[in-house]
Amino acid sequence: FRPAQVEHTDGMVVVGWAGSNTHGVDLKEAWEVLPGILKNEKVRMEFVGGTAAPGLAGHKRVLVRTWVPVGEFSARFASWSWDIAMAPLEDNRFNRSKSCIKMLEAAALSIPCLASRVRPYEEFCALGGPELEWLLCSNAREWREKLTRLIEDEDHRKKMGELVHRTARAWFDIEKIIDNWDYVFEKMGAME
Repeated sequence: FRPAQVEHTDGMVVVGWAGSNTHGVDLKEAWEVLPGILKNEKVRMEFVGGTAAPGLAGHKRVLVRTWVPVGEFSARFASWSWDIAMAPLEDNRFNRSKSCIKMLEAAALSIPCLASRVRPYEEFCALGGPELEWLLCSNAREWREKLTRLIEDEDHRKKMGELVHRTARAWFDIEKIIDNWDYVFEKMGAME
């Protein structure tokens, strides 16, 4: 993941979500606030995976992108120049076993990612401390308030993007954690 060389300069704040149509129930709480957020004339929304929030398809400031081949995802994601990413998940057993991949993808590009208060995102945000935990949302009110703050407060948006990036680099950068993996593989070999 490398930031795009060309950034949007139209003064718009781009809020994005990427995923498959299997996320229907995961999206309900966060997506119910999006029509109100879109009333702000400086907001543009992008949905990747062929699905837009209900009632938003066809809106002049909503772009729906089709599926992206896995091998092309990082380059394309960087080219979209999102300002804010969203990672809503319903709190259930299946989702609690997932990784924090959506937050890591956004973090690689210093994009703040609002996420549901579900285990994979709670664990990631805990690594960055209470300040990073601000990105977690528990209900529609928090999605609305936090999206609004990130849209309206560019300094806060940049600060959160830098914090999520630093946290990902500190805890997930292979160059920094390679010794941990060497240790695991060494122990696995010793078990043979």
